[in-house]
This record gives sequence, C-alpha cells and structure tokens, in this order.
Amino acid sequence: MLNDRLADRQFIATDRLSVADITAVVAVDFARVVKVKPGEAHPHLLRWRAAMAERPSMAL
Repeated sequence: MLNDRLADRQFIATDRLSVADITAVVAVDFARVVKVKPGEAHPHLLRWRAAMAERPSMAL
C-alpha cells in the first residue's frame, strides 16, 4: 500500500514531511526485526526510505 501511495509523491500524506512519514519510517524499520523488508517489488518505498535516511533528523 505504501509503495503505491509513494508512486507519484515524495511524502505519504502531504507535500512535506508529516507525522505519517515519521510513523511509517518507524513501522518499516521495526518490520525488519521480524524479517519483513521492502524489496525489488517496492521501488517507491525503497526510494522514500532512502530519502528519509538522508534527513538530518534521522542521523544517529
């Protein structure tokens, strides 16, 4: 569902970062713990996650 939503947009809910994006980043990252990861079938989601990782607020 997220992959389809991100097909023609940069962010999930609006034209800028929102709580929807923040919540989705957490969900996508926690899903990896149970070995659920986006793959080749999810190019838009992968692009979006990579863009989120570039944000200064995501730096550890």
